[in-house]
Amino acid sequence: MTGDGMVPFGFELLAGSGDPAGGNSGRVLRAIVEITRAVGSQGMVHGQYREVEYLLSRVQGSRDDQEWAADHVWAKKEGDLHACAAACGAILGGGTEEEIEGLRRYGFYVGMVRGMTAHGGGGREDRWSNAVVEDMKKLARKALAGFDAGKVEAVASILDCGIES
Repeated sequence: MTGDGMVPFGFELLAGSGDPAGGNSGRVLRAIVEITRAVGSQGMVHGQYREVEYLLSRVQGSRDDQEWAADHVWAKKEGDLHACAAACGAILGGGTEEEIEGLRRYGFYVGMVRGMTAHGGGGREDRWSNAVVEDMKKLARKALAGFDAGKVEAVASILDCGIES
């Protein structure tokens, strides 16, 4: 429920940050649109629905597929939310389209890593292999190609992702 309360508070903060002269209102509006897409019916809400669907199918014995969960649950609940957060930071910070998209990809991969390591197959003993997680970390690092190396390390440490070169 904490997350549910944070989204409206985030909108409140964004709406209150607008410059009356309109200097950053376009960026604020774009960030609000990013958030609504990430948490709405095609984003996190869809991921929550798919998670319930996945868990019910596991109970019924019809599905126990980690890849399906990754594609349909973690991508929406973890990957897309982290991607949104990273993109919003770049948007509000005045980043270029290339920087916004690079950080969006980075955020997605970080979210997927978090989903895989936190949920690891929905409680099964055979957690996601280290190789799959390491591949995601490499893709995250690749998404930051072109950014200042010092800033890349700062971003990785802020998100506590532990991405190694």
